Amino acid sequence: MSVRELYTKGARIWLPDQSKVWHAVTVEKNYDGKGKLEVTSAERGKEIIPIKSDSDLPPLRNPEILIGQKDLTALSYLNEPEVLYNLESRFNKSQIYTKCGIVLVAINPYEYLSIYGNDTIQLYRDQDVQLLEPHIFSTAELAYQSMVNFSRNQSIIVSGESGAGKTVSAKYAMRYFANVGGLLEETQIEKKVLASNPIMEAIGNAKTIRNDNSSRFGKYIEIGFLRNHICGASMKTYLLEKSRVIYQASDERNYHIFYQLCSQANQSEMKSLALLSADRFRYTSQGNAITIKGINDAEQLLETREALTLLGIENKVQMTIFRLLSAILHLGNVIIDEGEHETTFVKESDKSFSTFCSLLKLDENRMRTWLCNKRIKTGAEIVNTTLNLNQALFARDALAKHIYAQLFGWIVEEINKSLEHIGQRQSFIGVLDIYGFETFEMNSFEQFCINYANEKLQQQFCQHVFKLEQEEYMKEQITWSFIQFYDNQPCIDLIESKLGILDLLDEECKMPKGSDENWHRKIVTQHGKHPDFLTKKLSANTTFIINHFAEKVEYSIDGFLEKNRDTVLEDQLKMLKESELDFVVQLFFEEDDITSGSKTSTSTKSQQAQKSGTSQTASKGQAQRKKTVASQFRESLTSLMAALNSTEPHYVRCIKPNDEKAPFTFEPRRAVQQLRACGVLETVRISAAGYPSRWTYHDFFVRYRLLSRSSLIDRTNYRRSCENILKNLISDKDKFQFGNTKIFFRAGQVAYLEKLRSEKLRAATIKIQTTYRGYYARKRYLKIRRTTLVLQTLSRRYLARKHAENIRRTRSIILFQSLWRMQLAYHSFQTLRFIIIDIQSHCRGYIVRKNLHQRMIERSVLTVQSSIRMWIARRRFLTFQHAIILLQSHQRRREACLEVKQLRVEQRSVEHQRQLNKGLENKIISLQHKIDEQKRDNERLTHKDHEFENLKKEFEQLKFQNKELKQNLKNQSNLEEELQQLRTENERLKLDNATIRSDLIQTKQLKDEIITKNNELIIKLQNELEIKTKEITKLEEQLVGDLSTQDLSLTRVKQLEEELNTERQQRQRLVIEMHRLEQKCENLQSELQNGNINIIKPVPSDSNMTWDSKFMDAFDLDDLPDQGPLTNDGLTPRRPPPLHSSTVNNPQRYLSTTQANDTLEDIGETGGGLLLRLQRRLKQLEQDNKIMNEELEKGITNSSKLGTIKKNSSWHLDELETERLKNDLKALREQILKGDEQAAKEQLLAQFDALNAELEHRRREQIEMKSKLQERVMQHENETDDVIAADAIEQAYQSQKQINKMLELELEQCRTSYQREYDRTQERLVQLETENVELYKSIDENTIDDSMKQQITSVIHENLELHQQIENNQAEIRKLRRVIKLVNKSFSAGNVSWEQVLQNGSISGIPSYASQIDASNSMSITTTTANLPGNVDLRRQSIKHLSGMIKCTPQETERITDAVILELKPRLAAKYIPGIPAYIIFMCIRYIDFVDDEAHVAGFLSAVTKKIKKVPRRNEDIDYPILWTTNTVRFLHTLQQYSGEEKYQTTNTPKQNEQALRNFDLTDYRTIFADLVVHLYDETLKRIKAKLLPMIIPAIIEHEDLESGGILSINPMTSTSTSNDKRSKFSAQDLLKQLNDYHKLVQMYSVEPAIIQQLFKQIFYIINAQAFRGLLVRSDCCNWSKALQIRYNLNHLTEWLRDQNLQESGAADCLLPLTQAVQLFLCKKDETSISNVCTKLTIVQVTKLLSLYKSMDDYDDQVSPALIKRVSDLLKQQRLGSTTDQTKIDYEQQENFDLSHTFPLVYPYVPSTVSLDQLDIPHELHLDFLSLV
Repeated sequence: MSVRELYTKGARIWLPDQSKVWHAVTVEKNYDGKGKLEVTSAERGKEIIPIKSDSDLPPLRNPEILIGQKDLTALSYLNEPEVLYNLESRFNKSQIYTKCGIVLVAINPYEYLSIYGNDTIQLYRDQDVQLLEPHIFSTAELAYQSMVNFSRNQSIIVSGESGAGKTVSAKYAMRYFANVGGLLEETQIEKKVLASNPIMEAIGNAKTIRNDNSSRFGKYIEIGFLRNHICGASMKTYLLEKSRVIYQASDERNYHIFYQLCSQANQSEMKSLALLSADRFRYTSQGNAITIKGINDAEQLLETREALTLLGIENKVQMTIFRLLSAILHLGNVIIDEGEHETTFVKESDKSFSTFCSLLKLDENRMRTWLCNKRIKTGAEIVNTTLNLNQALFARDALAKHIYAQLFGWIVEEINKSLEHIGQRQSFIGVLDIYGFETFEMNSFEQFCINYANEKLQQQFCQHVFKLEQEEYMKEQITWSFIQFYDNQPCIDLIESKLGILDLLDEECKMPKGSDENWHRKIVTQHGKHPDFLTKKLSANTTFIINHFAEKVEYSIDGFLEKNRDTVLEDQLKMLKESELDFVVQLFFEEDDITSGSKTSTSTKSQQAQKSGTSQTASKGQAQRKKTVASQFRESLTSLMAALNSTEPHYVRCIKPNDEKAPFTFEPRRAVQQLRACGVLETVRISAAGYPSRWTYHDFFVRYRLLSRSSLIDRTNYRRSCENILKNLISDKDKFQFGNTKIFFRAGQVAYLEKLRSEKLRAATIKIQTTYRGYYARKRYLKIRRTTLVLQTLSRRYLARKHAENIRRTRSIILFQSLWRMQLAYHSFQTLRFIIIDIQSHCRGYIVRKNLHQRMIERSVLTVQSSIRMWIARRRFLTFQHAIILLQSHQRRREACLEVKQLRVEQRSVEHQRQLNKGLENKIISLQHKIDEQKRDNERLTHKDHEFENLKKEFEQLKFQNKELKQNLKNQSNLEEELQQLRTENERLKLDNATIRSDLIQTKQLKDEIITKNNELIIKLQNELEIKTKEITKLEEQLVGDLSTQDLSLTRVKQLEEELNTERQQRQRLVIEMHRLEQKCENLQSELQNGNINIIKPVPSDSNMTWDSKFMDAFDLDDLPDQGPLTNDGLTPRRPPPLHSSTVNNPQRYLSTTQANDTLEDIGETGGGLLLRLQRRLKQLEQDNKIMNEELEKGITNSSKLGTIKKNSSWHLDELETERLKNDLKALREQILKGDEQAAKEQLLAQFDALNAELEHRRREQIEMKSKLQERVMQHENETDDVIAADAIEQAYQSQKQINKMLELELEQCRTSYQREYDRTQERLVQLETENVELYKSIDENTIDDSMKQQITSVIHENLELHQQIENNQAEIRKLRRVIKLVNKSFSAGNVSWEQVLQNGSISGIPSYASQIDASNSMSITTTTANLPGNVDLRRQSIKHLSGMIKCTPQETERITDAVILELKPRLAAKYIPGIPAYIIFMCIRYIDFVDDEAHVAGFLSAVTKKIKKVPRRNEDIDYPILWTTNTVRFLHTLQQYSGEEKYQTTNTPKQNEQALRNFDLTDYRTIFADLVVHLYDETLKRIKAKLLPMIIPAIIEHEDLESGGILSINPMTSTSTSNDKRSKFSAQDLLKQLNDYHKLVQMYSVEPAIIQQLFKQIFYIINAQAFRGLLVRSDCCNWSKALQIRYNLNHLTEWLRDQNLQESGAADCLLPLTQAVQLFLCKKDETSISNVCTKLTIVQVTKLLSLYKSMDDYDDQVSPALIKRVSDLLKQQRLGSTTDQTKIDYEQQENFDLSHTFPLVYPYVPSTVSLDQLDIPHELHLDFLSLV
């Protein structure tokens, strides 16, 4: 294929342009080789370009599909305009990094980009960077991996113009190395390496016209690595711009450090420096740019000082450095006046000069002399001469430069000392931040040295690029010819060879009268004919030109010699060496005097470049000993090149897009200048000379297989297929070659193939369009024909239907008329008939109603009369009744008030309580007698009832006999006798009635009082009801008014829900952080143990740790003080007391006395004052402790005297019932007295029946009361005892219960006051111990005597005794609590009488108070255990006898927890019922609760929590955290289920409620275990994340299941490393298999469904976040074809969720952002479609994805920067609008999803259906030493 074939109609080419450098045009007509090329463009129209030969044809443009490539070498046409256009297109899309082979091109955006965080570092960490977007991190990762894999030293060379971003790029590279190369344990080396940056920026960077933070020196840092971790670093500097100290151009500044100091001039610490504002110093005000926009110099100084401190430069040394800097500024303000005869002098009144001398502590008079004079040695004599004004000013400025240069070198040396690694490093990575090629209008010595260094670097760069290119060809075994490239060795020889420019310059500097003009004449004479050396005729004596590799540069010879000599007067240096400041003397002391001729180190040699030369008056020997700046720079450059040649280099070329520092503004002319200067175009030229385009066989086959016939395709051999394709497409064999794994193409061949492919696709498209249009036309014709036939059919049918309708209507109208006429006639008749009937009915009704009304009036009159008469009589009766009742109530109220007052007086005395108790006993006895009498009366009445029944029978017999034998007198006499007996009985009943009547009067009085109180209460309630009604009305009105604000309330509810979720997340993060700190603490402890460290160190108090974590980590639960207050029932201790700060921060508190004495031997004190202060504090503490003990004893005494019995109103109810019975008896007696025997008998029978019914009712009530009393006793004592079947027993129990409650209340108050005093004492102890520790630290062992040691020892003993007293007090509280428990338990003893309990206050058969005090805790446990039924082995023998407890002792705690927790294998646990370890642990807790051992339960739970935490640490398998998440949740729910709380008992069975805990409230421990669940859940997530993260991107983004159909990324360079990738690749099926494994695990271990859903929701969030982050750094995956594949892979995940029934978990929603990103690539590229699709993506994410999108073919939608801007504006308007919510704004600025984000873990309470008494202990757990209870 000839070149002319490419220049056909429609071909796109580049033409030179004056403003844009290049502009694009299109060929209008095929080029025929006649010397004219017709082109056209939208801007200029048609043009004719003259062409001399084919080599002059303009460069071709690449297809649009190739624009925006991340690697410039992937372009088919490699030329300058394509490189420039590709960089500009990427830059406009905010893609500032582009690869060009081994060079990373970085364009400064002049705007902060959020692409340098730790998240971005992790994206590039351990990845194939060829597949990712170019980045400074990708270059750093490539260097790091090369060092790790091949053990070769690496280097990163960063170069560019001032303002191009070199310093920032080097800083980010160092940050990357510090991040990925940091040690696991804490170390400061990474921080020190990064801390060197702010220091060097402060002393070596300054504001220039081109850059606000320009580095004015070269810097090379070697970061050493040992075992792939940073072990140290060293720094070398080159060619500091010292002239900036004394001079700055307009709009430039001096070095930053001067302005930072001046910003703190008013600070008290800086007063001694005599600083002024920066605009008042000559050295800082020449550029008129005191401040930099956006930079706070004061804050920068703080950062600089922090960095200096971190690197080991103390504050005192820092102030000395600042003294020198301030002295330099004041030296610049020294005014030198000119006197007579060209003499100069400094006035004595010059304050700046005085300040300069005082800061450096110099002799002011002598310094004034040598500032204006010098000494010249002539032979053996030394002559003093004066300096003229110019010489004096030059000497002053030279001194200032020299001081700053020496200080700069000293700081660099100190940094190297701080970063130095002691030992041998394995490898290093060097970072070179050096100035780029510079050319100005006036170029001097500095630009000459800079360009000389760039010449050397360019030579090394070209050789390395050529070497890599040839190595690639040899590796692929293709034939290649030597590639010619530009060699700048002649230019380098011109500068550095023998008798070169530098050599002649040094020679001229040795001449006593050397000058710039003489040196110029020499170089012109020596090199005038050199091709790279030019001169101008008009300025032949002042300038010369060197043809550098970048361009020709003209240098001015003015100042070359002086700058090369860098002279400082020797007398001024001697004055500095005589300073009284040791730092100044050390700084200016000659190195030769120190080392005595020893060989200097490499770093010292590099620093010599900063030291000045000797004065012109120095001797010849001294002059020979000194080196010029040029020679020093040449030596350091030679050592630098040697270091770089020994490493594998990586290149970063920084480009400055514009000179105005405008963000994201690209000026092509400025950019192309830098591209030519930095060697990027040379790299492109070398690549273009060979085979720049390279494709793997598979990628080429997939992309271009459509260009060949199917018969030529062999899918089993891609290489053979590719050979068949290229054989027919490219005839010239030199245009391509086949390598081992790739096809190599010459420049332009890929574009040609793309053209053929586009043409074939276009032809296929036309064919498809033609076929489809014919099909569409035929289909449309047939549709029209069918429609016409249908319309004709419908029209005919319509006409026929219309004719039939007319006929039908005519017949219908006739029929309707006849029916209508008939209806009218019938309606008229009916109307007349109804009128007549209505008139008749109204007349008859009127007559009947009139008669009825008359009758009703008469009846109403009679009714009214009777009602009025009745009302008058009733009102009179009620008036009298009300008056009588009112008088009675007043009298009774008066008596009641007097009685209440008397009762209140009596109640205030303790004696009254005792008397009341005594009266209660008498009352009980009297009531017992009364009940006995009542029983006897009931028996008599029963007997009489039987007699009455007999009499009734006899009466019936007599009545029968009376009819037969009326004359029988004997029967009559018997009846008279019986009547007499009845009368006698009646008299007796009358007496009883009188007694009962008196009782009835009292009952009525009490009833009246109750009624009065009830009436008052009713009135009060009615008033309150009215008030509440009014309030409800107001609330209803407010509710109506608040309906309009309902939406705001809903919004508030949502906000509260979000805040709740945020708080849950924060708590979860704190819990996770707490456990991480615990892990870290344990690691440190293990290290201390391994290191045999025996000294006990204070435990650090971490503010992020909760009380629970500190409590669990610092101590066992056995150490908790037993001082929790009791609940109302007096049985259940409340939450454990909080752990005091002294307990956490002072573990020494638990040392024994011997340990304290041993520790004391190593402690001393410097004076008696501190000891006296300690003794005073101890005495004060003893007094407070005595007061506390007295108050405690007083509270115990008062509690023993209290007892109060409330009056029970149930007795009044019994009296009312008795009164009603007596009234019935009275009515019976009255009937008998009247003599009506028949009525009396009937009344007697009725009353007896009612009495029997009432007695039966009373019996039922007594039975119910007994059952209730029995239930209460069962609830308190958990035992079943017989209840005495009598009301008196119930009353006694209630009274005693009231007494117990009052005793408990009083005891509670005492304990509360004791707790307050105890807390105060503890606080004082904490303060005292803190002071004690401080005193120990301040004591001097050498000055302490034996007496003071004894005093301190006694103080320690007293302190320990105070601790012992506190522990004794705690024991007293426990004993008091046992007393109350014993009193309550006494009521459950069936063999003890209540009278004995009330009289003696003790129970026989129970250990006495004294025995309880003397018995130890272990003895109590033994006693309680011994009293268990049977006292035999409780291991399960019969299920019905078990109570769901496991017997255990404190000595068995470790064995139990080890067997159940640490030694349990997950697969073994899966065989049993879920949560079996939790049930076993809880059954042990139940037993400990049963025996009431607080110390045991605390220690047991502490051991459980510690062992559960150890499980995931000792086992790396994920089964362990999953298993113990299940067990911990089950144990937590079991604690809730058996806590005895009502809200948990509702779902329990009666048996489960009986098994609830009785003595302990474990609410606080539930919080601990809830935090433990979060920790285990986080550990599970951590392990899942570590397993899934390497799989996500390959499985979701890179994996391809679908056939690509010939659509593939056109960047073949991304696949070059794929075959060599050593990392394992994963498919979507691999990811699904891993998810299946996790799901099976959680199912196998019976994890709660709610936790499973949240776990997989979190997993899918991680998948989305990681895949999305991977997509953002892979531009090759951001296209339509790849989007289909990613969407297909995502469908696998959603289907998996459906298969596992996890749709409701919200996991699918977590994939929405990634799904929408894929839909963004597939949807139509316009603003509306994009905004509708991307609802879950932020604005930054949408714009980032659009900028990465690549159109794969001509028919694909293009994304332009204008479209991205429109989409961004539309989304900002829709989502943000005019909002000021910074949270919402920050969210929309988010680019990546936070991988560390964790959803709050929320799981509901799920009660267990397992019965504890049905459980067995598996034999596999090896718990045979335990027994079931």
